[in-house]
Amino acid sequence: MENPTSFATVTTEARTLALGIEAALGLEWFPVERVSVGGHAGLRVSQAWVRNTTSAVGLTTQVQNQHQTTVATLQSGLEVRFYF
Repeated sequence: MENPTSFATVTTEARTLALGIEAALGLEWFPVERVSVGGHAGLRVSQAWVRNTTSAVGLTTQVQNQHQTTVATLQSGLEVRFYF
């Protein structure tokens, strides 16, 4: 006699939300006529939320929440300009 085998249908769903902001600041100074010194720098902050839901018919639903915060610098630079 054969043993019947049953399979459960498993459903997985992932939802992601990401938000971020960037800010930059630059300055230029003229120490003498026709010469300037300047610089710029920036910062990026972002957050992401991920929700994974796994469920199967007749079994317990599993929910996994993740949160990530990222802080990074943008391109920064210094410059000297000569005006002719």
